[in-house]
Formats: sequence, structure tokens, C-alpha cells
Amino acid sequence: MRTFIFLVLIFQPFLLAYTEGWQKFYVYSSTDPSKNRYIPSGYMGDTMDLNISAARIPSPSGSDHCLRIRYIPEGIWQWVGVYWQNPANNWGQVKGGYNLKGAQKLTFWIKGKNGFERITGIKIGGITGKYSDSDSFTTNSIVLSENWKKFEIPLEGLDLTYISGGFCIVLRREDNPGGCEFYLDDICYEGPQIVALEKEKDTSPPSVSLKCSVKEFYPSEENKLIFATYAFDETGIDRWTLEIFTSQRLSVKNFSGRGTPPNEIIWDGKDKHGNFISIGKYQALFTATDISGLQGVSDTIEFDVVEKEKFTEKKLQPIKEYIFFMSGKSEIPDEFIKDKLDKIAQTFFDKEYTTVKVYGYTDSVGDFEKNKELSLRRAKIVANYLVDKWKISKDRIVVKGFGPENPIGSNKTREGRMKNRRVEVILE
Repeated sequence: MRTFIFLVLIFQPFLLAYTEGWQKFYVYSSTDPSKNRYIPSGYMGDTMDLNISAARIPSPSGSDHCLRIRYIPEGIWQWVGVYWQNPANNWGQVKGGYNLKGAQKLTFWIKGKNGFERITGIKIGGITGKYSDSDSFTTNSIVLSENWKKFEIPLEGLDLTYISGGFCIVLRREDNPGGCEFYLDDICYEGPQIVALEKEKDTSPPSVSLKCSVKEFYPSEENKLIFATYAFDETGIDRWTLEIFTSQRLSVKNFSGRGTPPNEIIWDGKDKHGNFISIGKYQALFTATDISGLQGVSDTIEFDVVEKEKFTEKKLQPIKEYIFFMSGKSEIPDEFIKDKLDKIAQTFFDKEYTTVKVYGYTDSVGDFEKNKELSLRRAKIVANYLVDKWKISKDRIVVKGFGPENPIGSNKTREGRMKNRRVEVILE
């Protein structure tokens, strides 16, 4: 891994003098989502302390929106990071890296909400696994202004032939003790000729796959069907479609989008008109088209929509486990508890559960509001462990803190208070 000790602040007239005609390979663009090649999905550290959303403020690209990143430091690890990955949540287990050879710099626009927010580091590459990134480096920290500024990271000397972690931001509590909020736009690699953008050499369609969470499904407001999608092409994905149809090939529902598809599509069982579909056999097909117009098609998967009674008989029963904490503490107590959490996570994947509920509680000793804060910290530390080690998607985890509510023991006894200082992990 290499570390650069500086970022270059760009002055636009000088920039145009030597980059006119250069190609741009986007990590994120607010003006055209079809150009986005990576997804912010690789959360690390205190994962529940970071939130990424859209912000309706004017951006330098001329768009009326950009990315908002909000950091509230509450977790035990005292730092958080997020990778923009391809595909989403790819920690080297699938082929998703782009050949960015020919890119000479990475540029991005950034501003703080108030100014003086500190980014601990910007990172490129560094993901390891079966398909490891070809190189990596990390910058030094940068202090933000309340005005938009464009920065560039020189890429000279880096091996960019395979990069699945296109961009990464790291934040520390030490640098932002009260938290911070900042905005990002137009993150892109630039160079005179970037291999991944050489469309005329593309002769291969995208690699795609589709999986379904269950084989039998009863549609209702509570039940959801989860489709796991994957699409990759070295030139980038232009558009994608998930089509759901009957065994007679009559379309009942479709999802579509531009750019890299999400790694999960959640369906409520309703057709194009908003009505729950009827009992019968159904199929699903996923297609993705690359920048060159070549199309990849998944295998057709089949599933049955069944009666409520039949679905209830086969539906997985919720599993609830308890994690107990010392008085006033929010740290995971010991390695035994980590082993217990590992077994819970393994069950989540093996049995194909769809949701993890993490609920924190305290005893009744002390201030009610402080107890609620403590219970939420306890829940977050458990959720962080499941996301950070087991890569369970944050979208599938529900985190809440209830303080001294819902006791399972008497708060009048020592033993009862010990039972109430807990986190409940519920698989559904």
C-alpha cells in the first residue's frame, strides 16, 4: 500500500489547459446515474454511525443534488469508513474490478456543511480476497471548506489494472469529536485513454446472475421476496432490468435502472397495478446491457406463490438470542460473545433469513434518557460487528434502543438487572 502526503487543490483554468479531451470514468456523478460504476456499500468500523443520502443543494456539475455524508460518532471503535465497490458489498469474493490503466488522476468535488470538517483519509483500491485489487494507496487528512472545492489525487506509478474498491472515505472521532456533515459530487478517474472506456474493443456481454431468497412465497404487507442481482462488465453497465412473469410468460412486474444495479431488489409481491399477485408458478429473469450495447442474460429462476396456510407452515420461525452487558458498559464483553454472534450470523445466511433486528436495553438504574442512549450504543456495537465482520447489508438490519423498557427480569434484584442489561438479536 502506498500513502500520498498531499492532495492537489485544483484551479479550473489551469486544469483545462492540460486535461481537455481527457476521458472520465465516474465513481459517482449526480447528473447521469448511468455513468456511476461503483456503489457506496463497503462499511467498516462503527458502521451504524455513518449515513449516506441525497442532498438537494446545487452542485458544481450543475445538478440540483449531490451526496450527503453524515457522521455521528457513537460507536466503540471510534472510526468509520465506506468503500464505493463494484458490485455492492464486494470484498473480493466476485470479479468486479475495472481496468483503469491510463487514468492519471482521481478528482472529486467536496464541501463541508460548516467548514473545518476533517476527512481522515481518502483511499483507492486495497480490497483483498479471491479477486484482490491490483494496488492501493491512502492520502493524508484534508480539512474542508464551506465552499465547494475540487481536489485531485495523482495516480502515477500505481497499478490500476484491477480496481473493485474505486473510492473510500475514512473518518475518526478524534478528528470530528462532535460529528460532521459534508457533501460530495463528480468523483471520477481522468486520463487521455482509460482501458475500461475503450468501447470499440468490447466483444463480451456483461456477466450476470440472479438468485431468489425463497422458492415459495405468500405475498402480503409483511412478506417480501429478495432478489440478489449481479452484473459486471469491464466497460461498465449502462442499464439493467429484472422481469417477473407467469409460467405463460405474461409480465406482472419489472424493475429497471441505469448504471450498476443494486445487489438486492426487494419485491412486495404486487403487480404493475399495485395488486397482490395470485397463486401460481412464476419466473424471473435479469438482464444487463453494457456501454457498448451488449446484453447479458441470467438463468431463469422459478418460484411458487402459495396459499397463506401452506406458506406459514414452511416459513422460518424467528430466532431470538440475548447478549448481556456489564452495568454502564456498551462494549462486547468477551470472545465468547463474539463466537455467539458468529453463530447467529452463520445461521442468518445458512437458513436464508432476510432481516436482523438488534434491540438494546438497560436496567432501570439512572436517568431514563441516558439509559436510552446507552441501549442504542449497545445495539449499534452488535450491529457493527455483524456488518463489519459478516458483511450483512445495513439495509437488512434494524437497530433500536429502548432503555429500561420491556424488562425480562425484576429491576429490584441484582439478578434481574443483569438480565435487563441486554441486546436482543432477532432473525426473521
